[in-house]
Amino acid sequence: MDDESFDVVERMRDNLRRFPDKKALVFVKKVSGKDVGYGHVTYGELDVYSSFFAGHLKKKGIKKGDKVVVLVPFSPMLYVTIFALVKLGAVIVFFDPWMGLKNIESVCTLSKPKGFVGIKKAGFLRMYSKTLRSIPVYVSIKKTGLDGVEGLQSESYSYFSDVNYDPNSLLFVRFTTGSTGEPKGVERSYAYMGNLLKATYSFFKIMDDDVDLTTYPLNIFFDILMGATGVLPPVSYGRMNGVDPDTVVREIEDLGVTSASGSPFFWRKIVDYCEKEDIILDGLRFVYTGGGPLPFDLVFSLKRVVPNAKRFLLYGSAEAFPISWVSMDELELSKSKIVEEGRGLCVGMKHPDIHVRVIKPVNGLVSPENLERVTLKQGEVGEIVVSGPQVASGYYGDKGDLFKQNKIVDDGKVWHRTGDLGYLDEYGRVWLTGRLKNIVVLDNKILSSLMVEYVFDELDEVEKTAFVAGDDRGDGKPFLVVETKKGVNKLELDKKINSICKSKGFPEMKIVYVKKIPLDRRHHTKVDYDALKRILF
Repeated sequence: MDDESFDVVERMRDNLRRFPDKKALVFVKKVSGKDVGYGHVTYGELDVYSSFFAGHLKKKGIKKGDKVVVLVPFSPMLYVTIFALVKLGAVIVFFDPWMGLKNIESVCTLSKPKGFVGIKKAGFLRMYSKTLRSIPVYVSIKKTGLDGVEGLQSESYSYFSDVNYDPNSLLFVRFTTGSTGEPKGVERSYAYMGNLLKATYSFFKIMDDDVDLTTYPLNIFFDILMGATGVLPPVSYGRMNGVDPDTVVREIEDLGVTSASGSPFFWRKIVDYCEKEDIILDGLRFVYTGGGPLPFDLVFSLKRVVPNAKRFLLYGSAEAFPISWVSMDELELSKSKIVEEGRGLCVGMKHPDIHVRVIKPVNGLVSPENLERVTLKQGEVGEIVVSGPQVASGYYGDKGDLFKQNKIVDDGKVWHRTGDLGYLDEYGRVWLTGRLKNIVVLDNKILSSLMVEYVFDELDEVEKTAFVAGDDRGDGKPFLVVETKKGVNKLELDKKINSICKSKGFPEMKIVYVKKIPLDRRHHTKVDYDALKRILF
């Protein structure tokens, strides 16, 4: 790869023409008992189908610079749609489909889209929303697989836009809901996406002969730009708990998958199935996970199931990716610090192009002139802030409020406040300890979720725990929410937990048992502390 630049459009153009007969996308077409049927789209077909679809959209009035909302599942049709819109120079607007109709309407009011491309189910939203019905161009996707892309052929056809692509113009706007519950649109220009994908390559050096299975939609885009083959597992985005490990393992074996990535929950399902069926996935050379804390037993079990693969935990966010990574072999060596000493989770050395600071936990704004004053020393716990070429610098439609809350500008450099608590150790490695909004201060020392949860998650009786700061309406004591394994004597477990709290110097906690600790919708890995607080308070 060119060390100086990563031109997204140039790579798209080149690969679509260099590999006309090579498989760009492979997906499960049909599952019948033990038989799995696969479909695929070649680079040449992706070029043709996306050009037909671009022509169709152009005929309907979509042009360069228009914003188009895309609500298409993780499928071949998603990438045909993305490539078609890039060919037109349109701005692609994504949002979490589970964010609720009110927030979806807010996204559309803010972004003022010219078009809406969605599956039939997404079209039903229009029945209940005047805002969605007011979008001028609506295109319904009836089929998302191979049948859908083959049906795009018509008299309409459009190549890449003849107008030059401005590196600073928008390619994507990715709306997420932050801690306030209000949508924020992360801006991703062509230049930014080039920086992000170049930074990804420095971690994951995928080759054009690799076959990559991933549950992260952006990774498939990366695969195609790198000339590799992307494999789509039958997983609905936002419904990770519905993953079928039998089919995914069959894909890995049948298709000769060489690299794979997914959330810790995804890998838990795969590893448990493989161990039950005595399956070793020895063809994998590289695997990684991210999107939430990594259970320690998964570190060891994954090693047994993928013995020939390099295994990594990756740390990043919607606004900064990647920030750092750590090999699971290194995590094994750090286990005593993570579990026994309660020091949080090591996520490794920072990316070489990114800058990391740790600042005092501040709930309000941080002014540039105070940045040095609030910057902490090595080993002190505070909020992690990052700056670099793969850090998004703005929010779409923001009048300044979101920027002020999430960014700090110092001498022309934009620092992003991650909202994550952590510290830098004596080797310069990044450690995570929890979230800024969920901390307890004890004897002038910060105690946060990962420092506590990793200690108790290792107990044989425990499935998962969550540490939640106390509420002003109560006595101020923090909560330890516990999801136990079957048949556990809770009175005995209470005694064990209280004994550990005393030995570790943890504060007295209210122990609450729940049937299931709520997890995030995207990766089904991180504790949904907001949902948990609604249960507790």
